Amino acid sequence: MNRYLKHGLIRGSIFAAGMAAFEYFSDGIFNPYKFLFHFVFFGASMGAIDYYQDKKKKKKKNSEK
Repeated sequence: MNRYLKHGLIRGSIFAAGMAAFEYFSDGIFNPYKFLFHFVFFGASMGAIDYYQDKKKKKKKNSEK
C-alpha cells in the first residue's frame, strides 16, 4: 500500500505542477486551490489504478499456475 501512495503522490505532484505552470503562463495567475485539486484527485486516481492493475496481474499469475 505504501508503494501505491508514493507513486500517487509523485504523479500527482508532477501533474499538478505541469497544470499550474500552464495556467500561470497562459493567465499569469496561480490558483492554489486548483493545484491542490489536481494534486489530490489525479494522484489518488493514479494510485488506485496502480493498485487495481497489480491486483489483476497477481490474480492472472495465480490462475496460470
